[in-house]
Amino acid sequence: MAMSGGNGGSLLAEINVTPMVDVMLVLLVIFMVTAPMLEQGVDVNLPRAEAQAIDAEQKKLVLSIDGQRRLYLGAPSCLLAALRQAQAQREAAAGA
Repeated sequence: MAMSGGNGGSLLAEINVTPMVDVMLVLLVIFMVTAPMLEQGVDVNLPRAEAQAIDAEQKKLVLSIDGQRRLYLGAPSCLLAALRQAQAQREAAAGA
């Protein structure tokens, strides 16, 4: 039972699918066993939230900067000095 040399023998290029089938059957059994456990769920004790609700009517300030480094406060374009003035007005209004 000697192996044939390089000239006369042909290579056998078939894929052995038996190990793949074995792995798939093991995975099938694992999923079949764990699937009923997932339906039951797990009890989780979550902490109670103590934060107050946020006022939805509160005005929001949106600052955007485009590619040309222009500032937008809300929708219109503004200069940095105008931005500082708007911030000072907001702080004054918040403090009153």
